[in-house]
Amino acid sequence: MSAPAVMGRQSVLIHGFGDTGDMWAPLAAELARVHTVVVPDLRGMGLSSHPPEGYDKRTEAADVRAVSLRR
Repeated sequence: MSAPAVMGRQSVLIHGFGDTGDMWAPLAAELARVHTVVVPDLRGMGLSSHPPEGYDKRTEAADVRAVSLRR
């Protein structure tokens, strides 16, 4: 499987508590025309893993950073 093409500036869309990245689908589709769009599910939400710890904002920020650097 090949990596998706990188185009334009990267946009990272982060959902709120109790939601998932799916909430951004319509906007992500529009942005994807000219940007590389990253829409992660935050730790413990949606399709992400559900570890017993690491739900503090610092760890969540590190998670988002790690995902956004996978280009």
